[in-house]
Amino acid sequence: MASTNVTTYPKPMKATSNGAFQGENPLDYALPLAILQICVVVAFTRSLAFILKPLRQPRVIAEIIVSNTILSCSLFLASNLLSIVAEPEN
Repeated sequence: MASTNVTTYPKPMKATSNGAFQGENPLDYALPLAILQICVVVAFTRSLAFILKPLRQPRVIAEIIVSNTILSCSLFLASNLLSIVAEPEN
């Protein structure tokens, strides 16, 4: 008897939740998660720009540093995830 390989894909992420008072985690949904991520990036950029201000560096330098840090972290996580998902079968 031959076994069949059935590929199941996760359901698409909903945009919004019914709310935290309904017992749902708002970060399981796309829109609140995107808003939180944008706020974190802006906060890190502003704080790094404040730290670099005595060195007379413009805010764009802080934006470059934060974007490179986030990009390198996401690429590192993506490569680890890819190696886990695409493991060769023995």
